[in-house]
Amino acid sequence: MTARFDWTSLLARVLFGFFIVFAAYNPSGHSFWHWALNGGAGFWTKFSVGTALLGIHGFVITNVLGVLKWRGILLIVALLFGSWMAVSPSTGPGGWNGSGIVIVLLSGLALLYAAGLSYSHIHHRLAGVSHVEKVK
Repeated sequence: MTARFDWTSLLARVLFGFFIVFAAYNPSGHSFWHWALNGGAGFWTKFSVGTALLGIHGFVITNVLGVLKWRGILLIVALLFGSWMAVSPSTGPGGWNGSGIVIVLLSGLALLYAAGLSYSHIHHRLAGVSHVEKVK
């Protein structure tokens, strides 16, 4: 029996994508990057948290590449960029400050992660086709 995929499942994947992206780095100064460079914790604590974050990112990136392939990733990036241009046509990419651009780019990465993590479920829900990966 498979779990039902609905909007709460999609929201959970979007929030997970935002959490892991902004936990690794964000311009506010409250991220693993800033903590690892300036924090007072010991080496092994920073190493353990960094290894966990790297493993999670590696898993998600592998999943996104496996499901969406390069064409799907380029399509998602084009859609995100087009949406950004449609929402803020007066400012455009040149009207933002440095941290605003970083936040937009990190948000795009988080949404790309969410799309990759949700694609199989959405495709199954719309077309009834299940994706099965063969383990070699």
